[in-house]
Amino acid sequence: MRLALLMLLLVVNVADAGEWPNWRGPTFDGASAETALPERLDDTTRRWMQPLPGVGDATPAIWGERVFVTAIDRETSMFVVLALRRSDGEVLWKHEVGIAFNPSHRDDLAAPSPVIDGERVVVLFGSGDLAAFTHDGTRLWQRNLQKDHGKFTNQWVYGSSPLLLDGRLYVQVLQTSPDALAGTPRTGSYVLGIDAASGKDLWKHPRPCPGRGESQDSYTTPLPFTSGADTSILVLGGDCLTGHHPLTGVEQWRFTGWNTTKAKDWRMITTPVAVGDRIILCTARGRRLLALTPDGMGGMRQAWSSDALSSDVAAPLSYRGNLYVLNGDERELACFNPADGALRWRGDFTTTGVIRASPTAGDGRLYAVSETGEVVVFAADAFRVISTTTLPSEHPGRASIALAHGTVFVRTADALHAFAQP
Repeated sequence: MRLALLMLLLVVNVADAGEWPNWRGPTFDGASAETALPERLDDTTRRWMQPLPGVGDATPAIWGERVFVTAIDRETSMFVVLALRRSDGEVLWKHEVGIAFNPSHRDDLAAPSPVIDGERVVVLFGSGDLAAFTHDGTRLWQRNLQKDHGKFTNQWVYGSSPLLLDGRLYVQVLQTSPDALAGTPRTGSYVLGIDAASGKDLWKHPRPCPGRGESQDSYTTPLPFTSGADTSILVLGGDCLTGHHPLTGVEQWRFTGWNTTKAKDWRMITTPVAVGDRIILCTARGRRLLALTPDGMGGMRQAWSSDALSSDVAAPLSYRGNLYVLNGDERELACFNPADGALRWRGDFTTTGVIRASPTAGDGRLYAVSETGEVVVFAADAFRVISTTTLPSEHPGRASIALAHGTVFVRTADALHAFAQP
Protein backbone atom coordinates (compact mmCIF):
# COMPACT_ATOMS: atom_id res chain seq x y z
CA MET A 1 0.00 0.00 0.00
CA ARG A 2 2.78 2.39 0.96
CA LEU A 3 4.68 1.67 -2.26
CA ALA A 4 1.55 2.19 -4.34
CA LEU A 5 0.93 5.55 -2.67
CA LEU A 6 4.53 6.61 -3.31
CA MET A 7 4.23 5.66 -6.99
CA LEU A 8 0.99 7.66 -7.26
CA LEU A 9 2.66 10.73 -5.77
CA LEU A 10 5.55 10.42 -8.19
CA VAL A 11 3.15 10.14 -11.13
CA VAL A 12 1.14 13.22 -10.27
CA ASN A 13 4.25 15.32 -9.68
CA VAL A 14 5.99 14.54 -12.96
CA ALA A 15 5.51 17.17 -15.65
CA ASP A 16 3.60 16.28 -18.78
CA ALA A 17 5.89 15.52 -21.70
CA GLY A 18 4.58 18.64 -23.46
CA GLU A 19 5.95 20.96 -20.78
CA TRP A 20 9.51 22.21 -20.24
CA PRO A 21 9.62 22.71 -16.45
CA ASN A 22 13.34 23.28 -15.92
CA TRP A 23 16.64 23.83 -17.69
CA ARG A 24 17.05 20.19 -18.79
CA GLY A 25 13.44 19.48 -19.64
CA PRO A 26 10.71 17.12 -18.39
CA THR A 27 13.03 14.12 -17.90
CA PHE A 28 16.09 16.08 -16.71
CA ASP A 29 18.20 14.86 -19.65
CA GLY A 30 17.77 17.60 -22.28
CA ALA A 31 15.22 15.61 -24.32
CA SER A 32 11.55 16.05 -25.18
CA ALA A 33 8.95 13.69 -26.63
CA GLU A 34 7.69 16.54 -28.81
CA THR A 35 6.98 15.86 -32.49
CA ALA A 36 6.20 18.09 -35.48
CA LEU A 37 8.94 20.54 -34.52
CA PRO A 38 10.43 22.78 -37.21
CA GLU A 39 13.80 21.80 -38.60
CA ARG A 40 14.52 25.28 -39.92
CA LEU A 41 14.21 28.30 -37.65
CA ASP A 42 13.62 31.18 -40.03
CA ASP A 43 10.89 33.60 -41.09
CA THR A 44 8.75 30.75 -42.43
CA THR A 45 8.51 29.11 -39.01
CA ARG A 46 8.76 32.13 -36.69
CA ARG A 47 5.68 32.51 -34.51
CA TRP A 48 6.82 35.53 -32.56
CA MET A 49 9.77 37.41 -31.08
CA GLN A 50 9.53 39.24 -27.76
CA PRO A 51 12.29 41.68 -26.73
CA LEU A 52 13.23 41.23 -23.09
CA PRO A 53 13.90 44.11 -20.70
CA GLY A 54 17.57 43.14 -20.41
CA VAL A 55 20.15 40.40 -20.58
CA GLY A 56 20.06 36.96 -18.98
CA ASP A 57 21.29 33.42 -19.57
CA ALA A 58 18.39 31.52 -17.98
CA THR A 59 16.60 28.94 -20.11
CA PRO A 60 12.84 29.64 -20.22
CA ALA A 61 10.44 27.31 -18.42
CA ILE A 62 7.12 26.46 -20.09
CA TRP A 63 3.91 25.18 -18.53
CA GLY A 64 0.54 25.29 -20.26
CA GLU A 65 -0.05 28.71 -21.81
CA ARG A 66 2.78 30.46 -19.97
CA VAL A 67 6.48 30.90 -20.63
CA PHE A 68 8.57 32.09 -17.69
CA VAL A 69 11.90 33.82 -18.13
CA THR A 70 14.23 36.02 -16.06
CA ALA A 71 16.42 39.00 -16.93
CA ILE A 72 18.24 42.03 -15.60
CA ASP A 73 16.11 45.08 -16.38
CA ARG A 74 18.41 47.56 -18.13
CA GLU A 75 16.29 50.55 -17.07
CA THR A 76 15.87 49.76 -13.38
CA SER A 77 18.94 47.52 -12.72
CA MET A 78 16.63 45.02 -11.04
CA PHE A 79 16.36 41.27 -11.37
CA VAL A 80 12.97 40.52 -12.92
CA VAL A 81 10.82 37.50 -13.78
CA LEU A 82 8.32 37.65 -16.62
CA ALA A 83 5.44 35.47 -17.74
CA LEU A 84 4.70 35.49 -21.47
CA ARG A 85 1.71 34.05 -23.27
CA ARG A 86 2.94 31.00 -25.16
CA SER A 87 0.80 31.56 -28.24
CA ASP A 88 1.94 35.10 -29.09
CA GLY A 89 4.68 36.16 -26.64
CA GLU A 90 2.65 38.91 -24.98
CA VAL A 91 3.92 39.84 -21.51
CA LEU A 92 1.24 38.81 -18.98
CA TRP A 93 3.07 39.95 -15.87
CA LYS A 94 6.47 41.09 -14.66
CA HIS A 95 7.84 41.31 -11.12
CA GLU A 96 11.04 42.63 -9.61
CA VAL A 97 12.94 40.20 -7.37
CA GLY A 98 16.12 41.97 -6.27
CA ILE A 99 18.75 44.58 -7.02
CA ALA A 100 21.04 43.50 -9.86
CA PHE A 101 24.74 44.03 -10.16
CA ASN A 102 27.34 42.73 -12.59
CA PRO A 103 30.76 42.04 -11.05
CA SER A 104 31.98 39.89 -13.95
CA HIS A 105 31.82 40.18 -17.71
CA ARG A 106 31.52 36.37 -17.92
CA ASP A 107 28.28 35.98 -16.03
CA ASP A 108 25.32 38.31 -15.68
CA LEU A 109 23.87 36.77 -12.47
CA ALA A 110 20.61 36.04 -14.29
CA ALA A 111 21.97 32.64 -15.29
CA PRO A 112 20.05 30.20 -13.00
CA SER A 113 16.97 28.95 -14.85
CA PRO A 114 13.41 29.07 -13.48
CA VAL A 115 11.81 25.84 -12.26
CA ILE A 116 8.10 25.20 -12.35
CA ASP A 117 5.38 22.73 -11.42
CA GLY A 118 1.60 22.84 -11.65
CA GLU A 119 1.32 25.26 -8.72
CA ARG A 120 4.26 27.65 -8.80
CA VAL A 121 7.31 29.01 -10.57
CA VAL A 122 10.53 29.51 -8.59
CA VAL A 123 13.35 31.81 -9.69
CA LEU A 124 16.90 32.14 -8.36
CA PHE A 125 19.56 34.71 -9.16
CA GLY A 126 23.32 34.79 -8.62
CA SER A 127 22.76 37.35 -5.86
CA GLY A 128 21.05 34.64 -3.79
CA ASP A 129 17.59 36.14 -4.31
CA LEU A 130 15.10 33.25 -4.37
CA ALA A 131 11.37 33.77 -4.92
CA ALA A 132 8.21 31.84 -5.79
CA PHE A 133 5.12 33.02 -7.69
CA THR A 134 1.86 31.46 -8.78
CA HIS A 135 1.40 31.03 -12.53
CA ASP A 136 -0.85 34.12 -12.40
CA GLY A 137 1.87 36.23 -10.83
CA THR A 138 0.99 36.30 -7.13
CA ARG A 139 4.17 36.43 -5.06
CA LEU A 140 4.16 33.51 -2.61
CA TRP A 141 7.43 34.10 -0.78
CA GLN A 142 10.90 35.56 -1.20
CA ARG A 143 14.25 35.30 0.60
CA ASN A 144 17.98 35.76 0.04
CA LEU A 145 20.30 32.77 0.50
CA GLN A 146 23.38 34.89 1.16
CA LYS A 147 21.57 36.70 3.95
CA ASP A 148 20.42 33.40 5.46
CA HIS A 149 23.55 31.28 4.94
CA GLY A 150 26.50 33.57 4.30
CA LYS A 151 28.23 35.20 1.37
CA PHE A 152 28.82 33.21 -1.83
CA THR A 153 32.53 32.80 -2.60
CA ASN A 154 32.54 31.36 -6.13
CA GLN A 155 35.31 32.88 -8.23
CA TRP A 156 32.99 33.42 -11.22
CA VAL A 157 29.84 34.24 -9.20
CA TYR A 158 27.01 31.86 -8.38
CA GLY A 159 25.34 30.20 -11.38
CA SER A 160 23.63 26.92 -10.41
CA SER A 161 19.94 26.38 -11.14
CA PRO A 162 17.66 24.87 -8.47
CA LEU A 163 15.89 21.53 -8.75
CA LEU A 164 12.14 21.33 -8.05
CA LEU A 165 10.90 17.82 -7.32
CA ASP A 166 7.79 16.61 -5.47
CA GLY A 167 7.16 19.92 -3.74
CA ARG A 168 10.75 20.35 -2.57
CA LEU A 169 13.50 22.64 -3.84
CA TYR A 170 17.11 21.48 -3.89
CA VAL A 171 19.79 24.15 -4.05
CA GLN A 172 23.51 23.45 -4.08
CA VAL A 173 26.14 25.99 -3.06
CA LEU A 174 29.54 24.55 -3.93
CA GLN A 175 32.13 27.25 -3.44
CA THR A 176 35.69 28.11 -2.55
CA SER A 177 36.81 28.05 1.06
CA PRO A 178 40.41 28.53 2.22
CA ASP A 179 42.66 25.50 1.85
CA ALA A 180 43.13 23.84 5.22
CA LEU A 181 45.74 21.27 6.21
CA ALA A 182 46.76 18.84 3.51
CA GLY A 183 44.22 16.03 3.25
CA THR A 184 41.52 17.91 5.19
CA PRO A 185 38.27 18.38 3.24
CA ARG A 186 37.03 21.93 2.76
CA THR A 187 33.65 22.55 4.39
CA GLY A 188 32.33 25.86 3.02
CA SER A 189 29.90 24.16 0.62
CA TYR A 190 26.41 22.87 1.39
CA VAL A 191 23.16 21.53 -0.06
CA LEU A 192 19.75 22.91 0.91
CA GLY A 193 16.35 21.24 0.94
CA ILE A 194 13.57 23.85 0.86
CA ASP A 195 9.80 23.55 1.14
CA ALA A 196 8.55 24.95 -2.17
CA ALA A 197 5.21 26.01 -0.65
CA SER A 198 6.63 28.17 2.15
CA GLY A 199 10.24 28.83 1.10
CA LYS A 200 11.51 27.60 4.46
CA ASP A 201 14.53 25.35 4.86
CA LEU A 202 13.75 21.71 5.50
CA TRP A 203 17.42 20.83 6.00
CA LYS A 204 20.94 22.04 5.33
CA HIS A 205 23.67 19.47 4.79
CA PRO A 206 27.40 20.30 4.68
CA ARG A 207 29.09 19.10 1.54
CA PRO A 208 32.87 18.81 2.19
CA CYS A 209 35.06 18.02 -0.78
CA PRO A 210 38.66 17.07 -1.62
CA GLY A 211 39.00 19.92 -4.14
CA ARG A 212 41.61 22.64 -3.66
CA GLY A 213 41.37 26.28 -4.69
CA GLU A 214 39.02 26.97 -7.58
CA SER A 215 38.40 23.23 -7.96
CA GLN A 216 35.92 23.59 -5.09
CA ASP A 217 33.67 25.80 -7.25
CA SER A 218 30.80 24.26 -9.16
CA TYR A 219 28.23 25.75 -11.52
CA THR A 220 26.36 22.50 -12.12
CA THR A 221 22.72 21.83 -11.26
CA PRO A 222 21.44 19.09 -8.90
CA LEU A 223 19.56 16.24 -10.60
CA PRO A 224 17.51 13.23 -9.46
CA PHE A 225 18.82 9.71 -10.00
CA THR A 226 16.69 6.62 -9.39
CA SER A 227 18.14 3.15 -9.01
CA GLY A 228 15.67 0.43 -8.05
CA ALA A 229 13.52 1.82 -5.26
CA ASP A 230 16.04 4.48 -4.21
CA THR A 231 16.23 8.08 -5.41
CA SER A 232 19.27 10.27 -4.85
CA ILE A 233 19.83 13.94 -5.53
CA LEU A 234 23.06 14.19 -7.53
CA VAL A 235 25.50 16.96 -6.66
CA LEU A 236 28.62 17.33 -8.81
CA GLY A 237 31.61 19.53 -7.98
CA GLY A 238 34.65 19.87 -5.77
CA ASP A 239 36.34 16.89 -7.49
CA CYS A 240 33.53 14.51 -6.47
CA LEU A 241 30.00 13.36 -7.24
CA THR A 242 27.69 12.73 -4.30
CA GLY A 243 24.21 11.28 -3.91
CA HIS A 244 21.96 12.77 -1.21
CA HIS A 245 18.76 11.48 0.38
CA PRO A 246 15.92 13.70 -0.91
CA LEU A 247 14.17 13.93 2.49
CA THR A 248 17.19 14.60 4.73
CA GLY A 249 20.09 15.65 2.53
CA VAL A 250 22.27 12.97 4.12
CA GLU A 251 25.06 11.86 1.81
CA GLN A 252 24.30 8.32 0.62
CA TRP A 253 27.42 7.74 -1.44
CA ARG A 254 30.42 9.51 -2.96
CA PHE A 255 32.61 8.96 -6.02
CA THR A 256 35.87 10.80 -6.64
CA GLY A 257 39.35 10.29 -8.01
CA TRP A 258 39.40 11.85 -11.49
CA ASN A 259 41.54 14.85 -10.49
CA THR A 260 44.60 12.71 -9.88
CA THR A 261 47.05 15.65 -9.89
CA LYS A 262 44.96 17.65 -7.38
CA ALA A 263 44.86 20.57 -9.82
CA LYS A 264 43.48 23.75 -8.27
CA ASP A 265 41.68 25.04 -11.37
CA TRP A 266 39.32 22.13 -12.11
CA ARG A 267 36.09 24.04 -11.40
CA MET A 268 33.06 22.08 -12.56
CA ILE A 269 30.57 23.56 -15.04
CA THR A 270 29.07 20.58 -16.88
CA THR A 271 25.98 19.05 -15.25
CA PRO A 272 25.82 15.23 -15.50
CA VAL A 273 23.02 13.20 -17.08
CA ALA A 274 21.32 10.03 -15.85
CA VAL A 275 20.71 7.32 -18.48
CA GLY A 276 19.04 4.26 -16.98
CA ASP A 277 21.43 2.90 -14.35
CA ARG A 278 24.28 5.08 -15.61
CA ILE A 279 25.34 8.52 -14.42
CA ILE A 280 27.45 10.13 -17.13
CA LEU A 281 29.59 13.15 -16.45
CA CYS A 282 32.27 15.18 -18.18
CA THR A 283 35.24 15.73 -15.89
CA ALA A 284 36.44 19.32 -15.47
CA ARG A 285 38.09 21.14 -18.36
CA GLY A 286 36.54 18.65 -20.77
CA ARG A 287 39.20 16.06 -20.04
CA ARG A 288 37.21 12.83 -20.02
CA LEU A 289 33.77 11.27 -20.31
CA LEU A 290 32.99 9.06 -17.32
CA ALA A 291 30.07 6.70 -16.62
CA LEU A 292 29.19 5.46 -13.14
CA THR A 293 26.77 2.75 -12.03
CA PRO A 294 25.65 1.37 -8.63
CA ASP A 295 28.10 -1.16 -7.21
CA GLY A 296 25.45 -3.20 -5.38
CA MET A 297 26.82 -2.18 -1.97
CA GLY A 298 25.34 1.29 -1.65
CA GLY A 299 28.07 3.06 -3.58
CA MET A 300 29.09 3.74 -7.17
CA ARG A 301 31.70 2.23 -9.45
CA GLN A 302 33.07 3.23 -12.81
CA ALA A 303 31.23 1.54 -15.69
CA TRP A 304 33.36 2.99 -18.49
CA SER A 305 35.35 6.04 -19.54
CA SER A 306 36.14 7.60 -22.90
CA ASP A 307 38.62 10.12 -24.25
CA ALA A 308 36.87 10.32 -27.65
CA LEU A 309 35.13 13.62 -26.84
CA SER A 310 34.10 15.49 -23.72
CA SER A 311 32.80 18.93 -22.82
CA ASP A 312 33.83 21.74 -20.51
CA VAL A 313 30.50 23.60 -20.39
CA ALA A 314 27.60 22.06 -22.36
CA ALA A 315 25.88 19.19 -20.53
CA PRO A 316 25.64 15.75 -22.16
CA LEU A 317 22.27 14.79 -23.64
CA SER A 318 20.34 11.50 -23.53
CA TYR A 319 17.89 10.86 -26.36
CA ARG A 320 16.37 7.73 -27.92
CA GLY A 321 18.95 5.37 -26.46
CA ASN A 322 21.91 7.53 -27.44
CA LEU A 323 24.28 9.75 -25.48
CA TYR A 324 25.29 12.98 -27.20
CA VAL A 325 28.23 15.20 -26.23
CA LEU A 326 28.75 18.64 -27.75
CA ASN A 327 32.09 20.38 -27.37
CA GLY A 328 31.24 24.01 -28.02
CA ASP A 329 34.82 25.21 -28.10
CA GLU A 330 36.02 22.70 -30.68
CA ARG A 331 32.67 22.68 -32.56
CA GLU A 332 32.34 18.92 -32.40
CA LEU A 333 29.35 16.68 -31.77
CA ALA A 334 29.62 12.98 -30.90
CA CYS A 335 27.16 10.15 -30.28
CA PHE A 336 27.95 7.32 -27.85
CA ASN A 337 26.38 4.09 -26.66
CA PRO A 338 25.52 4.97 -23.03
CA ALA A 339 25.81 1.32 -21.97
CA ASP A 340 29.49 0.83 -22.80
CA GLY A 341 30.78 4.19 -24.09
CA ALA A 342 31.34 2.99 -27.65
CA LEU A 343 31.59 5.89 -30.12
CA ARG A 344 28.81 5.64 -32.70
CA TRP A 345 29.66 8.71 -34.76
CA ARG A 346 31.38 12.08 -34.55
CA GLY A 347 31.48 15.22 -36.68
CA ASP A 348 32.69 18.81 -36.94
CA PHE A 349 30.53 21.85 -37.59
CA THR A 350 31.07 25.58 -37.96
CA THR A 351 29.78 28.52 -35.93
CA THR A 352 31.22 31.98 -35.47
CA GLY A 353 30.58 32.00 -31.74
CA VAL A 354 31.41 29.33 -29.21
CA ILE A 355 28.57 27.27 -27.75
CA ARG A 356 28.07 27.53 -24.01
CA ALA A 357 24.41 26.45 -24.02
CA SER A 358 23.61 22.75 -23.62
CA PRO A 359 21.98 20.96 -26.57
CA THR A 360 18.38 19.77 -26.48
CA ALA A 361 16.59 17.11 -28.54
CA GLY A 362 13.15 16.37 -29.92
CA ASP A 363 11.43 15.04 -33.04
CA GLY A 364 14.56 13.21 -34.18
CA ARG A 365 16.74 16.32 -34.09
CA LEU A 366 19.23 18.11 -31.83
CA TYR A 367 19.11 21.88 -31.30
CA ALA A 368 22.02 24.05 -30.16
CA VAL A 369 22.69 27.79 -30.10
CA SER A 370 25.99 29.71 -29.98
CA GLU A 371 26.79 32.79 -27.92
CA THR A 372 26.32 34.92 -31.04
CA GLY A 373 22.83 33.58 -31.75
CA GLU A 374 23.59 30.92 -34.40
CA VAL A 375 21.06 28.10 -34.08
CA VAL A 376 22.30 24.77 -35.44
CA VAL A 377 19.88 21.89 -36.02
CA PHE A 378 21.45 18.41 -36.27
CA ALA A 379 20.01 15.04 -37.23
CA ALA A 380 19.93 12.64 -34.28
CA ASP A 381 20.51 9.36 -36.12
CA ALA A 382 23.78 10.27 -37.89
CA PHE A 383 26.02 13.30 -38.05
CA ARG A 384 24.33 15.80 -40.34
CA VAL A 385 23.73 19.53 -40.05
CA ILE A 386 20.15 20.15 -41.17
CA SER A 387 20.07 23.93 -40.89
CA THR A 388 21.82 26.95 -39.46
CA THR A 389 20.12 30.25 -38.65
CA THR A 390 21.54 33.38 -37.02
CA LEU A 391 19.34 35.38 -34.66
CA PRO A 392 20.50 38.94 -33.94
CA SER A 393 21.82 39.57 -30.45
CA GLU A 394 23.69 42.52 -28.99
CA HIS A 395 25.18 40.46 -26.15
CA PRO A 396 26.54 36.93 -25.76
CA GLY A 397 23.83 34.40 -24.91
CA ARG A 398 24.19 31.08 -23.09
CA ALA A 399 20.61 29.89 -22.53
CA SER A 400 19.66 26.44 -23.78
CA ILE A 401 16.83 25.91 -26.26
CA ALA A 402 13.49 24.73 -24.82
CA LEU A 403 10.99 22.49 -26.63
CA ALA A 404 7.31 22.47 -25.65
CA HIS A 405 3.86 22.25 -27.23
CA GLY A 406 5.21 21.89 -30.76
CA THR A 407 7.35 25.00 -30.40
CA VAL A 408 11.08 25.69 -30.29
CA PHE A 409 11.92 28.50 -27.86
CA VAL A 410 15.28 30.21 -28.39
CA ARG A 411 16.42 32.75 -25.85
CA THR A 412 19.21 35.04 -27.03
CA ALA A 413 20.70 37.33 -24.40
CA ASP A 414 17.98 39.96 -24.74
CA ALA A 415 15.05 38.43 -26.66
CA LEU A 416 12.90 35.31 -26.76
CA HIS A 417 12.01 33.71 -30.11
CA ALA A 418 9.35 31.08 -30.79
CA PHE A 419 9.32 28.82 -33.86
CA ALA A 420 6.75 26.25 -34.94
CA GLN A 421 5.56 24.47 -38.06
CA PRO A 422 3.39 26.73 -40.28
